[in-house]
Amino acid sequence: MTNQLAIYSRYSSDQQRKTSIEDQVRRCTEFAVQLGLDTSNIVVYSDEALSGQKKHAAKRTGYRDLLKAIDANEVSVVIADELSRLTRDTVENAQLMERLENNGRLRLITTNGIDTNNDGWQLLFGITGATARHEVRSTQHRVVRGMIGQLERGFMIATPAFGYQLKRELDGADNRVGSHWIIDETKAGVVREIFERRAKGQSMHQIARWLNESGVACSRSGRDGSPAVWRPARVKNILQNPIYRGVFVWHGSSTVHYKAKKKGVSLEQKEFARPSLRLVSDEIWFRCSSKSISRTGYGGGKHAFSGLITCGCCGGTLVLSAQTKRTRSVYCASCTVAKSTQGQQDRQTDTVAIEGIEALLKQALKAFLTPAFIAEFQHSLMTRLEGDQTPVIRQKETDISAAKRALVRLSKMLVANDDDLLEVRYNETRAQLSKLEAELEKLVLESEKIDAASIQQLLNVDPSNLIDGLFAEGIPPEELRTHLVRLFPSIVFEGKQSHFRSVFRVRFDVAAALSFAGDLASSESWALEQRFEVRYVPTHRRPESKGHWTVTLLAEGDKQDDDVANEDVLLPPVLPGQMKFGEQAPIFA
Repeated sequence: MTNQLAIYSRYSSDQQRKTSIEDQVRRCTEFAVQLGLDTSNIVVYSDEALSGQKKHAAKRTGYRDLLKAIDANEVSVVIADELSRLTRDTVENAQLMERLENNGRLRLITTNGIDTNNDGWQLLFGITGATARHEVRSTQHRVVRGMIGQLERGFMIATPAFGYQLKRELDGADNRVGSHWIIDETKAGVVREIFERRAKGQSMHQIARWLNESGVACSRSGRDGSPAVWRPARVKNILQNPIYRGVFVWHGSSTVHYKAKKKGVSLEQKEFARPSLRLVSDEIWFRCSSKSISRTGYGGGKHAFSGLITCGCCGGTLVLSAQTKRTRSVYCASCTVAKSTQGQQDRQTDTVAIEGIEALLKQALKAFLTPAFIAEFQHSLMTRLEGDQTPVIRQKETDISAAKRALVRLSKMLVANDDDLLEVRYNETRAQLSKLEAELEKLVLESEKIDAASIQQLLNVDPSNLIDGLFAEGIPPEELRTHLVRLFPSIVFEGKQSHFRSVFRVRFDVAAALSFAGDLASSESWALEQRFEVRYVPTHRRPESKGHWTVTLLAEGDKQDDDVANEDVLLPPVLPGQMKFGEQAPIFA
């Protein structure tokens, strides 16, 4: 026997009552009785905790089953409490209207006035659908406004990140006021270990393997609800989440940005300080969330020089060759493929032995960290330390607080007494407050953040500690790589001038060098850049000696002569102004 009457009901949020389905069915049944319809053979289709928008269309099995029954002529009358219960999507609404117009046997009724047996029902149907869609937009606007309001009041709005727990705050009547995150010390220890391992150069694959082998439950479940395993991408999400440095970013999610990009919408981010949720320092967070650990982003590679050097021709990353009887070398795979398969003869396909790279980096340290340069760098640090604007900023903040308190007092007095003089004073105080806030904003923008303690420690560092200990025996390759990436933000292989002569452009961060030498955490960044020639002197050139490497500091435009003396290290004096502190050479492209 065919089913003649169907009722569809739906509620959209898991926070709504499940009895909403029962209430909708009851109203629809009572309405059917009033219309004189046969209610002895009713079939109910329903969806629970699902939106009527397009994003939940595939999950609304009740609605899909209803459409199948309609297409099979098993239903002749459909009743819903409101049209919005059926759909809130504009396209779905139009498709439903077309289905109704093309099926003369089907009748749709809603308890708020739509009946396809009435003339002109299409107009009411269209208006009601447009109204439902507008209500969706209005609801979204109200939700966003409420979420930002909660953030500004110090509450949190999202599911707690890994390392935190949710704590709801209730008022005297047990009504929910808002939610806070609190630190889960057990999981927070795991988060700190993740950052510590990344800071030491471990790749995200290594960290994910450690988490899985340690039995740490993943921060997310699988799609079917089963326990998930840690993957490198999940580790990356943790390392890039600013909440671990005590900052919640509105519109900071990569998922939100992906959806906005698909829609062609630009998003404005807003930061909300949450210092009580900080798990790692700013220095560690920024280092681990960027490519300062590994230029490939994810890290990895069993050799300290993996992903360290850039091709001066195409900008790609040089890769290491396989181990041979002689030595390993680095070369540009992109240029090699382009030259061999596409005939691009101008590509750079030369190789450089890794022994030459090591010689380059060791001697580059000596070239950059000259006593004269260190003295000038320390003098600049002293100048910045003396120019600290922190006391001025603190005083300005105190003045702003006093002005705000005065404004509150005057406002209360104005409410109690309608006095023209009080109103004048109120307006003057408000103008003064605006002026003070503008001055503070300008001071903060113009003033660099100076860590006086770190600068003072930097002044006491002996850079020879770095030169002597960087390539010491026993340092794991991933740990050495992370130090090299920090010390040398850019190492560009420009090419070869002859079979045994290679030219590199090296960018060096002296503050990172001093921080490493003194085991400090510095946020300073002072980069210099120079060109070097790396030359291999084979045994046949001097039979009485073994083959060895020489490194020469080049002035711009220099081309070394082949007859230059083959000494272990050739480091000419630094040219005046060429490596002057504070002048940064352009990055080679």
